[in-house]
Amino acid sequence: MHRSVSDTRPSPATGPPRRRTAGGGGSGRARRATSLGRALLGSLILATGLSLSVEVTAAVSRVTGLAPAAGFILQAVLMSAVVVPAILLLRRRVDRAPLAGLGWSLPAVRACLVGAGAAATASTATWVGAWLLGWITVVRVDAGALAIFLAVNTVVLTGYEALPEELSVRGYAWTSLHDGWGSAVATVVTTALFALNSVPTGLLQRVWAILLGNETEPIALAPNGTPAFFYIGHLVCFSLVLIAARRLPMSGALAAPISFHLVYLTANRVALGGLSRLGSGVKIELASPDVAVLALVPLALSGPAFVLLRKRLEARAVKRGADEPGSTTGS
Repeated sequence: MHRSVSDTRPSPATGPPRRRTAGGGGSGRARRATSLGRALLGSLILATGLSLSVEVTAAVSRVTGLAPAAGFILQAVLMSAVVVPAILLLRRRVDRAPLAGLGWSLPAVRACLVGAGAAATASTATWVGAWLLGWITVVRVDAGALAIFLAVNTVVLTGYEALPEELSVRGYAWTSLHDGWGSAVATVVTTALFALNSVPTGLLQRVWAILLGNETEPIALAPNGTPAFFYIGHLVCFSLVLIAARRLPMSGALAAPISFHLVYLTANRVALGGLSRLGSGVKIELASPDVAVLALVPLALSGPAFVLLRKRLEARAVKRGADEPGSTTGS
């Protein structure tokens, strides 16, 4: 990450960037159009990385017979190798803007701990509560398989989802839209781009599949076996919580949604059996298929918590500024 020398007060370097005024760089209309174009480009880069990493891994696996874990890791490495450098280069070389404006700055330990802590606390409360209420039954726990799963899943989830998705969506796309349109429009448009990203990803995936000689798959809004309404609804809720984490006014703010993304999905995967071809080592029986909706509960708990924390930190920063000698903001 780019190292920032800013303090921990809300500023363009530590929290969401302040919206620019119309007099700074051409007309307001042109600025808004540019910001929307940047957001769409960030979403396209994400779709390109997703589709290309899946199809290249499929082609390599077909030729070499990669083990499932190795295939997952290769996919994650390819994804980050495509998306992360592209977004960073766009921000620095094309936009000529600081990386810290994306929330990509150091130190980031505090933001990382806040995101991970919120996900861990909410997920633990949800699944332990479900167990105490008899909604789930823990049938078996294989400690060795669980340890392997956690190691592989951490690498895969960080490289394939948490890091590239947060940098491109909550980092680049949301920040670009915020600069031109404000936080409300940025949140709505970014969430829509995130929830519907499977469409451009599916189109590009067909192109790569044809070029690499892989089997093509139909374009779908949701993975096979998952109702589209539930899948998109989950992504919408997930995105809103991740944006709430991104808006925290602290150094390295993007580390909050990255760590939340990682811990939240890890907890769900452990509870619900792991990945395809890579089990979590934990077997849980649900009292009813409807119990799976509990995966949304940590989001319902964490989103308001992030909003309340942001407001508290912003109020504290205002008060601290008012108390400084020579401040013009005091009463």
